[in-house]
Amino acid sequence: MSHTVKVKTNLSDVDKLRTACAALGYGLKLDVERVKLFQGSIENAHEVSIPGWRYPVAVKGTEIFFDNYNGAWGDPKLLKRLENRYGMLLVEERAKARGESTRWTTDEQGRTQLEIIKPY
Repeated sequence: MSHTVKVKTNLSDVDKLRTACAALGYGLKLDVERVKLFQGSIENAHEVSIPGWRYPVAVKGTEIFFDNYNGAWGDPKLLKRLENRYGMLLVEERAKARGESTRWTTDEQGRTQLEIIKPY
């Protein structure tokens, strides 16, 4: 039996959410009146479509909601990638505000890294 999972996280910056979704190839619809999950729906949320997931992820303020049937309806690692990419964008923004530059790299296994380069 499935149930909706609610997780406290902060994906509230729409620009960073948009950038993270685009980088990962995830679909994003902003300000959706009703995001339909397996059990019920979430009103007035952003809808993230993760490839291979049966149902979308609803992002509302500092919470996310999803039905993935303990991984049978969607690999939880793909959601974690979204959270990680979003976090890396926050780190990049803060580094640039301190005058540091950044460099994104992807290794042969597809893992992305963010390098912070301090000015001399």
